[in-house]
Amino acid sequence: MSAESATVQVPADPALDPASASARTLAFVDRWRWWLFGVVVALHVAAFTGRWRPGYDSAEFLILSRKLRTHGNMRTLGGEAHGVLPGYPGLLSVLGEDPTGPALFVNAAGVLAWLFFIFAFVRRVCGRPTAVLVTLLCGVSARTMEASADVMPGLLFATAVAGVLWAESWPRGAGRMWLKWVVIGVFVLWAASLRSVAVFVVGALVASATMTWVLRHGVPRRLSAWLLIVGALGAAVAVFFVVPALRSDVFALLDKFRYTGVSGLAASIWEAVRAAVPEAVWGLDMSAYVGWALGLAALGAGVALVRQRVFWGVLVLAMAAPWLLFIASPRYVIPVLPLLWLGMWSGMVSIEKRWPGAGTGWAVFVALGLSVASNLIGVGHLILEQRASPFYAAFRDGKYAPARDAADWLRDNTPPGARVVITQPERTVLTWWSGRVTLDAVNRAAERAGMLFAVTPLDEDAHRALKHRRWQLGVPLLVTPPDREGVAWTLHEVDRSATLGEAQEREQEQDAERVTNP
Repeated sequence: MSAESATVQVPADPALDPASASARTLAFVDRWRWWLFGVVVALHVAAFTGRWRPGYDSAEFLILSRKLRTHGNMRTLGGEAHGVLPGYPGLLSVLGEDPTGPALFVNAAGVLAWLFFIFAFVRRVCGRPTAVLVTLLCGVSARTMEASADVMPGLLFATAVAGVLWAESWPRGAGRMWLKWVVIGVFVLWAASLRSVAVFVVGALVASATMTWVLRHGVPRRLSAWLLIVGALGAAVAVFFVVPALRSDVFALLDKFRYTGVSGLAASIWEAVRAAVPEAVWGLDMSAYVGWALGLAALGAGVALVRQRVFWGVLVLAMAAPWLLFIASPRYVIPVLPLLWLGMWSGMVSIEKRWPGAGTGWAVFVALGLSVASNLIGVGHLILEQRASPFYAAFRDGKYAPARDAADWLRDNTPPGARVVITQPERTVLTWWSGRVTLDAVNRAAERAGMLFAVTPLDEDAHRALKHRRWQLGVPLLVTPPDREGVAWTLHEVDRSATLGEAQEREQEQDAERVTNP
């Protein structure tokens, strides 16, 4: 790679053969851009209902925002600081006592800002027609539309990353280069307040700047490799000690490696490439080998952008690292979705220019048509689900309906200090909806609760803890309709009289001993 290749753009619109499928596609979307943008906006409006799509992580953010609002901190029951960055919970805490509705409006504004920066970025480096195409492909993304109905920082983080891309593409020699780095710094701080993986954006900026400088000044390869290694290790160590959330992520990775070994990491990589990337790009879950092939092609196209501009390919590779190693989810792919589409479009253009003919031309039309169609299928399902009534009976086939019923009963029939023993994965959602602290049975805080309830079925550890403490489950207070797996939740009050009697006896013995031995 030469130094000049670090700043070469993808093939510009005027360089295309006007008769080629690529040129005709760009001409079509550019001519009808306002109508097509209108369709994208209409789809987002149809999907927006103000209904929160509950989930474990989003409920956790809401709970932390409540803690910030009421206690001014994000500490656990044990008094330890929570590993989540305070930016998003802090934003939620100022949106009101129930920030779900306002947060969804913030997400809607975030989608518009994200698409705006995508368009501005691609227009600067490739021209308006390509910018229209990439923006439309990102705008009809089913997973992006789904994320906009969730209370999570992902879309705001993706907007910050798109802002970094736009600012970093500032043309060389345009003057006021210091302003470029100021704007990049603002977007990086924005990203860093939301997610710890912002460190990978910083790493990509530093690595690409170093590589570009090395290529431009002809530094020997061995020396440049050592510079990159030492710089990366130094930056990693510095960030490790400065950012608590990143330390938490590193320890989580080490724990995962300790318990699952190499096979667990391999499974994460397989799942990320097989499922997370294809779902984010095409909006649908696919069979194993089709998903693997398409996911690998999308990732490879994004990384191959390093030949056009070093930062683009390095950023795709850097952002892929956490979801390849930690957890595979389509929402983590959204920040680099415009680069994946830009890379794939660049690949389509290159293939058609290299092998001109009807076959490659039709392949361009078919690939784009199938991509849009698959996302529209996901968008249609999302719109129908969001507008279903009753919503929680339809959402995820009623997965969270029992939590909704149990939360309503707890909120109406128990004091705020009551605590609930529950082992279901929907625990954090129940905590947010009910306003009652939820615990596992082995937590010592259960012994100090004024009133203690339990949601059955419980797991074996919970039953063992109850038996060890000689606690009994009272008569059922509520039985919910079965969830999507056919399991009904049953709510009981926990009878702790045996344990409380022993505690009183111990206190009396201690009082007698203090009187005897003052």
